[in-house]
Amino acid sequence: MTSSNDRKKNGLKISDQKKLKFKELHLISETGHFGSE
Repeated sequence: MTSSNDRKKNGLKISDQKKLKFKELHLISETGHFGSE
């Protein structure tokens, strides 16, 4: 069963992942390498 609450959580997760990806890309462009930590 998927409730609107679950969908909200998934939406937050997706946006968080996008933010993380953006941060990672920013770090890569700044440091020149990928930091996995």
